[in-house]
Amino acid sequence: MSSPPANRKRARPAPLSDRRRRATTDATGDCDESPLASLPEEMIRLIGLRVMAGDFLDYVRFRAACRSWRSSTDCPRGRGVADPRFHPRGWTMLPERHGLHPGRCRRRGYTRFFNLSSGVVVRACLPDLREHCILGIVDGIILLQRDEDTGIRLLHPFTGDIADLPPLSTLMLYEYWSHPGATLEASMLLPSAPPPTESSR
Repeated sequence: MSSPPANRKRARPAPLSDRRRRATTDATGDCDESPLASLPEEMIRLIGLRVMAGDFLDYVRFRAACRSWRSSTDCPRGRGVADPRFHPRGWTMLPERHGLHPGRCRRRGYTRFFNLSSGVVVRACLPDLREHCILGIVDGIILLQRDEDTGIRLLHPFTGDIADLPPLSTLMLYEYWSHPGATLEASMLLPSAPPPTESSR
């Protein structure tokens, strides 16, 4: 039996992303052919709300089951921060490497999240947080402070949605001038502090 030519290239396996895409497409096609895909749209929406009340990621999986379920329910992307229904309650970020601050060290571009109710651990790909300080997590939404200008940002870890809030310096100024003992001399300690006026005092 003759051996294959030495210069013959071996076929490379398809990238993992392509294989996952095909697997998702196959699974979606199976659901589209089942009787569950023909459920009334209002019933699908009600079921989706019940699922979302339990866990946000379960709602994501529910929408991914088939096309009719996805088209009959609201997409969380683009509204994950603004709409409280899509807040991933019960999820918190795990610290990495000797208890370093969460997000400062990422595992191959991913950050791990822990579900306080079920104990499930998942990985999410977050934007680069090296220029931010994580102040905390509220209802699963990450509260960030930008290092360069103390700007406050809200990040949804699973949709990637970000909402920008005013910098902390503006809140400090408001708190200062609303204090009855505020003086012009003390205002020199606050950079870019507005001059005292009747309206601001």
